[in-house]
Amino acid sequence: TTKKRYQWGNQKVNAMRKTDRPFQLATIGILCINFALFNVGLPTDLVSHLSDDSYYGLLLLLIGLIGGLAVTLLVKSRRWELYGKFTFKSAYFAVFVLVFLAHFLWDLFSAAVFPPTKNSIALEEISRDLSGWALILIRYVYACLLAPIVEELVFRALVMTALASYQKYKLDILVSASLFSLSHVWQHGWDLPSFIVYLVPGLLFCAVLRYTKSIYWSILQHASWNSFLTLLSLLVSGI
Repeated sequence: TTKKRYQWGNQKVNAMRKTDRPFQLATIGILCINFALFNVGLPTDLVSHLSDDSYYGLLLLLIGLIGGLAVTLLVKSRRWELYGKFTFKSAYFAVFVLVFLAHFLWDLFSAAVFPPTKNSIALEEISRDLSGWALILIRYVYACLLAPIVEELVFRALVMTALASYQKYKLDILVSASLFSLSHVWQHGWDLPSFIVYLVPGLLFCAVLRYTKSIYWSILQHASWNSFLTLLSLLVSGI
């Protein structure tokens, strides 16, 4: 029985390796769509007449579709089972708490050493200019819920799965964290301090996924942190 399970496991790994290249190419395609949406934006002719509510509603819809593409690719390629199950264990919860504390300490350290990131400044400026549904969509729905879900699906589940054969070199983690950081930096102009600031949380989220083997835990980690920052901003500045 053990021998049969071992043979079945090898057959499964070999079958997945045969489909690695198409999966990797599809992952690159989704990454390009994601980067294009945030760095190129929507056509001016299409959105110039839209209200803030409609514009940000459309933007969030498109971001959600990217997350849907990621899930579809993972399911269709039969790779969803690698990270698509949620299991609660006290060890996983302990890691969740430790990573949250590590993230908090890194945030304190980076705030003392580096200037504010252009991404955080831009988000604050956008939030000040918005009101009503547009503010709710960007500040709360996007920042606390949609962004963590889609970013974890794309930068963790997709990228780390596409680079699974390079796990022993930790390239899957390094590439995932780097792309995650670039996605927060590139749209506002490259600067190394901002890249470092976002690289460390990317590494922490990768560590959560690697340890728990569940995308749900990394999403929960990411969403909890973003919600904590949003609540802190609400208490301090009122937005």
